[in-house]
Amino acid sequence: MSSLPQRGIQSLEKGVRLLKILARQRQAMPLSAIASAASMPASIVHRYLVSFIREGVVEQTDEGFYDLGGFVLTAGLSKLSRLDSYRVGLSHLESLSRESGETALMAAWNGHSLVAIRWIEADRPINVYVRPGSLLPLVSSASGRIFASFLPPRVAMAAIEREFQSGLIPTVDGRKLERREFQELIEATRRRGMARVRGDFSPGIDALAVPVFDHQQNIIFSFSLLGHSGALDAEWMSPAARILQDTAVRCSRALGASLPASDLESSSRERHVKETVSSPHVAKRPRKRHVPLAGGRPRK
Repeated sequence: MSSLPQRGIQSLEKGVRLLKILARQRQAMPLSAIASAASMPASIVHRYLVSFIREGVVEQTDEGFYDLGGFVLTAGLSKLSRLDSYRVGLSHLESLSRESGETALMAAWNGHSLVAIRWIEADRPINVYVRPGSLLPLVSSASGRIFASFLPPRVAMAAIEREFQSGLIPTVDGRKLERREFQELIEATRRRGMARVRGDFSPGIDALAVPVFDHQQNIIFSFSLLGHSGALDAEWMSPAARILQDTAVRCSRALGASLPASDLESSSRERHVKETVSSPHVAKRPRKRHVPLAGGRPRK
């Protein structure tokens, strides 16, 4: 690879230098002071500032001084929120992998697709690897089914339709699902607050996934546990499932989500009753269960 520096836009770099001067000063500055600090003619600096004011990057005070504008604050808060949420999510994902002893995955929606963010492999490796940055399908992965359940319905349906059009077909325990059946599965996933796949995404690999919510009760991440079929206990009330859900609840609360403990306990108790009264040897289609969500709600 060439060691020569890449060419950029010199005028843009000069403009950014002016913004850095304003940021370092931490107070509004007169034109002459900005021009002196940048070693640029005041007339040229003024043209930059006029353009920045038009875009909301710089604002002018009543005294005629120049300061950073509202857009800079918006951009800074956006960056801070992303960094903070990522760090909080990663910290809880590491805790999830450590407490469960299983391989853990964190995924997020990028506005168009579901993306794997972080993969932590357990001491006992599995014969699949999800590279950070990889796109995950909504119809066949546990993480995808969680996002299909909790994204705004319009966004989720558009993404699901794209996957159906591309030839992806969802399955449950190897059985292909029609669109109506897949929609029923998503509704059941939303009520349960947890998704499960058994070889549906990768043969021989089971997975459980749950949503993580932010302070506006919108889904921001999914946490998943993955393992070989038979090695990972993927039952709804298994120790792994409880650790997974408890970790997601703690992470959601750390991000400002409001998740009443009474709702979570009610949901857990009802699932336990309904799962234990049924024979474990009989496979049944999910029944509609009007129980409190395990946190959060679909975005509108």
